[in-house]
Amino acid sequence: MSDFVECESVNISYDKMGIATVNYTVISDGGEALSFAGVHSVSFGGNSFSGYVTNVDVDQITVYESAEHMWVSANITLVALA
Repeated sequence: MSDFVECESVNISYDKMGIATVNYTVISDGGEALSFAGVHSVSFGGNSFSGYVTNVDVDQITVYESAEHMWVSANITLVALA
């Protein structure tokens, strides 16, 4: 399985209490292997965020047709503490 974060998709915002909402997109060739249950940790720009995924929107990317390779784009929202 290959996957990577699309760098230009990263958006981090903070509320008054210091809780971060982290939005980012993961491109992966293992759609069925993407698991978002439980606590997740990510690092961007030297800052680490640990929290819970509150939303996942998965879309199939049509590059070419093959039963072995189905690329997906997963837009993820993580509510976390920095």
